[in-house]
Amino acid sequence: MKVSVVIPAKNEEEVIQDCLDHLLRQTELPHEVIVVDNNSNDHTFDRVRDRQEQFRKHGISLVPMVCRYGNQIEARTMGFGTAKYEVVVTIDADTRLNENWIELVKQSFEDDSIVGVGGRAIYDNAWITRLHDLVLNYYRWKPVNYYFYGSNGAFRRSAYKTTSGLSGCRELMEKYQLQEPYDDLFLSFILKGAGQIIPVPELICEVLSRRDGARVPLRSGFQRLRRQFRESLFVQRYLRAKLERDTIGRQNV
Repeated sequence: MKVSVVIPAKNEEEVIQDCLDHLLRQTELPHEVIVVDNNSNDHTFDRVRDRQEQFRKHGISLVPMVCRYGNQIEARTMGFGTAKYEVVVTIDADTRLNENWIELVKQSFEDDSIVGVGGRAIYDNAWITRLHDLVLNYYRWKPVNYYFYGSNGAFRRSAYKTTSGLSGCRELMEKYQLQEPYDDLFLSFILKGAGQIIPVPELICEVLSRRDGARVPLRSGFQRLRRQFRESLFVQRYLRAKLERDTIGRQNV
């Protein structure tokens, strides 16, 4: 089972190298790594391009791309559309995967009913990590509502191709003026039309919660989480209604 990794990156020259290093340390290497430079004004693209020969020596195709839209949804869409292999891993430029991450992902997809998986993220902020652990534990007992994060997830390319993928995600964000792209939530719900999305707590990665070293004030952090919670509930209701309409439409054909 071959693996493509897709990484959108905007002004990430300070962290992209570490992300790529962790991919080279995997117990089972990916076959393809696609980094989509999302209209950066730093040297992100050059940092990735300079690593191509190193990755080639490990048997990995490192593909730097440029997305001029400056939008995370468009960058992921470009990367997903370019991916060649059945298992597509989605991470961020500040994601650092545990060494057995890809090995465990491949094992997860040995079950043909599984079309998407996500794991546990350890942040450089303890309270954010604890909060995400609580959410992950909830979904272990109620996986029907689970969705993977774009910083720590994987899905089947075949399922992506047979569904509408991220089509309509940007329009949803702009129409309702959402503050976050919610492309991971959107994609998870769409993929559920093709199979199961499950949490795999053994899939562990480290994620940065900040870039400049400054601590996020607790009050502003909770305010953002509360807003994200409200908006994510809205997106879930919207997508459930969309899936119901699509199902009824197929039944009437």
